[in-house]
Amino acid sequence: LGVLESLKSFTAGAGVAWPLAGGFEVAAEVLYVEKGVSFGKSEMTDASGNVTGTFESLRVSKAIEIPVLARWSVVPEGVLQPNLFAGPFVSFEVAEQLKFTGSRTSSVNSDVLKNTDFGVALGGGLQVPAGAVRWIVDARYDLGLANLGSYFLSESSHSGAFALTTGIRF
Repeated sequence: LGVLESLKSFTAGAGVAWPLAGGFEVAAEVLYVEKGVSFGKSEMTDASGNVTGTFESLRVSKAIEIPVLARWSVVPEGVLQPNLFAGPFVSFEVAEQLKFTGSRTSSVNSDVLKNTDFGVALGGGLQVPAGAVRWIVDARYDLGLANLGSYFLSESSHSGAFALTTGIRF
């Protein structure tokens, strides 16, 4: 059995924030996220055992994730505005697939994992004023606390995802 690898994928979304005192704010976001795992690369062979190509097997869960974050601006004014944030999230799966990429490309719909997840998002970011808007760069880790079910020789499975995001704040 090979080592499972993280899936490199896509996240997009929007959010709103309500400022509080002392550089604190509460932010709510709605995100489209793809989380999953790579089972690694394999070789395809013909009936004679000759290698005909390679492919990668992936389990991908696509979900709508809703985090509610407490954000603290370490330096609320200035050219660089670093911040730290943490808070709960809940996510609702909209699709789950087993995908194959490379010389063999296909996908099969699946429903192995539970459809609802919850956990804690932790991270930090940087905001840079750019005229009437601010450019944002965030790094976060989502620690899933829900047992998503037995999967791949394990009696329980939990999500976990590291994300790098960028955007514009109005």
